[in-house]
Parts: sequence; C-alpha cells; structure tokens
Amino acid sequence: MATGGGTLENPDLMALAREKAVTIFLYLRIDSMLKRIHRIANIRPLLRGKTDAEIVEMYDRRTRFYELCMHHIDTEGLTPEQVADRIMALV
Repeated sequence: MATGGGTLENPDLMALAREKAVTIFLYLRIDSMLKRIHRIANIRPLLRGKTDAEIVEMYDRRTRFYELCMHHIDTEGLTPEQVADRIMALV
C-alpha cells in the first residue's frame, strides 16, 4: 500500500505501519524530484501552485519520518520496473 506523503508524519500511524507492514522509503534527490514535478501535467493536488521552495520545505520536513522506514531504496536513475524488482527482493 502506498500511503499519502503525510501519513507517516503521524507518530501513531508510523508506529502502526512499522508494526503491521514492511515500510519502504523510495528515496529520490530533491533536484530530480522537482524536475519530475515540473514535467507532470496532472500534478498531485497538494503540490498545485506550490513554489519549489515550498516543495523543498515539505520534502525536508517529511524526510525525517520516511527515514524511519525499515528499508530504503535509492530510486535515482531507476525505471519503475527496476524499483518494483528491488521492492520484490525485499519482501
């Protein structure tokens, strides 16, 4: 299950996820993320109208929670299929 980005900011939900599931942080450098965001026509509602600085602030705030995940996968330069393969290898 892919949770919404802010879900893991809630300590109770993070504890529940760590207890009941395998948690995986799919890491991407912020500069690469911003490039992707600017290419997407149908952007996620939470990001609509946000400046790069606001997105960076949100990313920085959330990353400390994501880092609590059991596993981390650096997705830089990987295709979706390669990311899926790495996830499958973990679970």
